[in-house]
Amino acid sequence: MGATAELTGYLQTNVSTQIVQERTTAIGVDASLVVPPRSRVTGQYGVQAYDVVYDVQTVFSWPAVVGRPREQCFDRGTQRGTTNAPTVTEGWRFTAG
Repeated sequence: MGATAELTGYLQTNVSTQIVQERTTAIGVDASLVVPPRSRVTGQYGVQAYDVVYDVQTVFSWPAVVGRPREQCFDRGTQRGTTNAPTVTEGWRFTAG
């Protein structure tokens, strides 16, 4: 089994390659804001989230045995992954424009 297959299996079993959160928002959520004359404001409603970038370094080790008195370690490289991690922060965001 290659390092990629082992890494994928590890992430799915232990870390997960995606962080999933489901949320239902009530209809009629409101907010108010004073908009100055001759200007424009955009309102967005949603859940804040982080774009997470992580590096995983895979190292294999072989224990010491007869004829090979020391443990040996082998660096199989580093792999980069990304995922989207939602938070529990939800609400309106207003921007001028």
